[in-house]
Amino acid sequence: MAYFGAHSLKTIRKDAISEEIKKNVPHPEFNDETFENDIMLLQLKTPVNVSRTVSINPVPNPVADMRAGTRCFVAGWGATAEKGGRSDVLQVINLKVIDRRVCNSLESYNGRITNGMLCAGSTNKQEIDACEGHGGGPLVCDGLLRGVVSWGRGCGNFKYPGVYTFISKYDKWIRETIKTSK
Repeated sequence: MAYFGAHSLKTIRKDAISEEIKKNVPHPEFNDETFENDIMLLQLKTPVNVSRTVSINPVPNPVADMRAGTRCFVAGWGATAEKGGRSDVLQVINLKVIDRRVCNSLESYNGRITNGMLCAGSTNKQEIDACEGHGGGPLVCDGLLRGVVSWGRGCGNFKYPGVYTFISKYDKWIRETIKTSK
């Protein structure tokens, strides 16, 4: 089931929409060890209409890379702390894109971050990040969907910011998959 316009998972508002998923379309080259190509499209049984609580965030034009320091937010119903329970209400966290070289340093992910991934988190040790249960959540930067929560090491660990699938690197696959699914 997919929810649109929902704020609370326990108390679904009248103007929120729940829709059945017709088909899951994972990337054909997803690697569950490295999390490379960690992206999946969901085809709904019925199209969802735009409303007061539901809007469309179109697939943006691809960019070569995201500039370090770009302000973003991530949203989801995942845990609010490491080993914590899932949130009943939608959480929104502000964070910044972290330079890929910093994420790939020996002190951090040591070369595991590819061009198909982004790092985002706190730049001042505020311990802010997506956490367990946020997987698949949107990383929105400058009003555009730029990433999807993929993986990380712990929650809010300054040395290990959250890792996101970089949507721009999958533009061609997304557009071709949507076109062939119609």
